[in-house]
Amino acid sequence: MELNLFEFDQLEIILENLPPFHRIAFSAAISERMFPIYEVFSQEESWGNPKILRDSLDEVWQILCGKEVEEKRILQLIEQCNEQVLHSEEITESRFDLESHLAVGGICVTLESFLEPTTKNALRVASFISDMIFAFLDSKQEDIDPNWTKISFEDQEQYIINHQFARQELQKQEEDLKILQESKNLNQEIIELLRISSTNRSPISLSK
Repeated sequence: MELNLFEFDQLEIILENLPPFHRIAFSAAISERMFPIYEVFSQEESWGNPKILRDSLDEVWQILCGKEVEEKRILQLIEQCNEQVLHSEEITESRFDLESHLAVGGICVTLESFLEPTTKNALRVASFISDMIFAFLDSKQEDIDPNWTKISFEDQEQYIINHQFARQELQKQEEDLKILQESKNLNQEIIELLRISSTNRSPISLSK
């Protein structure tokens, strides 16, 4: 398989053929990789509570390992996560505005998937990490290339598609999908493999 950062037709076909919890595991792994940038954002802004997002992700992994789905608990976590979004006009220090929103969004949609386990939700999470990579690299290029804003959007997109951050993320998604396709049933070993292999593996550089 060869996925595309901004085109999701092939990914949709693959996800559609996976069981619901397999799709949620795929989303959880992506959300795990997006989480570190929220930690950086929170530290730079001296605002927000990354522990709420961390606890929410942990709840996702625990449910995937067999914990009962409690709708009230899921809705509570989604509400708490959404409260960690800082409005753009209030941001004073961090440049990870959009990226932090996308990190929260990924976790919220992954949680929602336990109540509505659709392929669409998994695709949304995949699109969030693509947008995160674009936002980060777009901002970075504006800093180092005075001609960046004069380049056509198509050329900007092609540059980002070919960037190592994008290639590494797509490679990880392909690896995760292969594991999920080959696993008829999810077990704790597979869940732990997906989780640990995504921990502290943000697809983008967090350096300024």
